[in-house]
Amino acid sequence: MAKASTVRAIDPSNSVSEAAVKIIWTRFEDMWGLHDAVIGGTDVEAVHDMRVGSRRLRVAMQTFRTCFSERSFKAQFRTVQSVADLLGEVRDRDVLIDELCGDEGKLPPEQRHAVQAYVSDLKAERDGKRDELRLLLTDLRSRAYDRAFLSYLGRHR
Repeated sequence: MAKASTVRAIDPSNSVSEAAVKIIWTRFEDMWGLHDAVIGGTDVEAVHDMRVGSRRLRVAMQTFRTCFSERSFKAQFRTVQSVADLLGEVRDRDVLIDELCGDEGKLPPEQRHAVQAYVSDLKAERDGKRDELRLLLTDLRSRAYDRAFLSYLGRHR
């Protein structure tokens, strides 16, 4: 699991809103910094790490939601939640596939076929969800979502 980055440059003279922006931006960078690896699909832990990052970001956003207008906050939070939901869909299937494959050798031969069929179905589901995730992340990247998110935070300092 990726370690959360240290939030820099917060001091007692910062307003709560200023501190919120710094904390949320740091959590966003932690999450968004993994999007290329998730899109590329080359790093199996990238989905897990990005999911953990999305949880940290959502907690920070929920903690400081009163620093932002409700309407604009909801729109930003929905986007982060959409990414998190798809990350969860992919990761949950990855974990289940791993567990089933690890236990398969412990089963009697007559039960292995059923497990193999189920694993095959899970892989197909996971691949479909992974494609959805890649499409969403690619779309967000093409719309410079990271800059839009930073701009959103900058308007609330």
